[in-house]
Amino acid sequence: MELKGMSFHAQTRDHKMVLDNWGDVDRWIAEGDVRSHAHSRIGFVNFGTTRTFRALRPVATFGRGARGFKAYDGLIETAEFERIETHADAGVGVQISRPITHLIVHGGIIAHGGVGDSLVKGVIKQLPAYGLSVQPGAVVEAVRTSHPGGVDAVLDVVSGAAAIGHVAQALRPGGSLLSTVYAVDPAQFAERGIAAVNVVRPQGAEMLRRLSRMVEAGALRVPVQATLPLEEAARAQEMLQHGHVRGKLVLTVA
Repeated sequence: MELKGMSFHAQTRDHKMVLDNWGDVDRWIAEGDVRSHAHSRIGFVNFGTTRTFRALRPVATFGRGARGFKAYDGLIETAEFERIETHADAGVGVQISRPITHLIVHGGIIAHGGVGDSLVKGVIKQLPAYGLSVQPGAVVEAVRTSHPGGVDAVLDVVSGAAAIGHVAQALRPGGSLLSTVYAVDPAQFAERGIAAVNVVRPQGAEMLRRLSRMVEAGALRVPVQATLPLEEAARAQEMLQHGHVRGKLVLTVA
């Protein structure tokens, strides 16, 4: 099946997706703009089998918690976009939950906005806006496809305790799991035959002095994702555990 279309828009609360595929499509070309103007809506989402999808004009969303493109389920071989933009808090440019063979975005992925409400599996959560999100399931499935028996080791530098258990499914029996954010419980993973280690970075006065000199010289810059009052520490912890933070969270004391 081959599909072509001009411009696509969704402005009412009844349209959850502007474009979505639940069937089997060989080639789908969107020749005009793809725009969504409601909260938690999606420009293009794939549930079925799409061998090639091409958006010749920009995909843009303007609602809080909306997504430009989401590979939710099924199979998509090639997804090609002219540009993807989100224009509200908690918006996501591209969210990948299933493996994609080729993802091409010619004009970039741009996320305008900050922290806000986002609908995640039927639950409203506080999340920041970001351009690209690759969910653990997509990475693990891709690894298991290329290495059916699992890999020898995984070094994880971002996943929190809530997500790293899923990441460990990419390992072979007896494999090794290393976390740089102190997210693993060695005893818990030992029960699964996995050698889990928290990689502790050097600490102490000399290390702090070295880092301080680097900051003063401009050689070290720390990106700040959000600044929150101390009363919202629980919210900050939830953001960290879900792995959606692309910088440091700063808590302020009044």
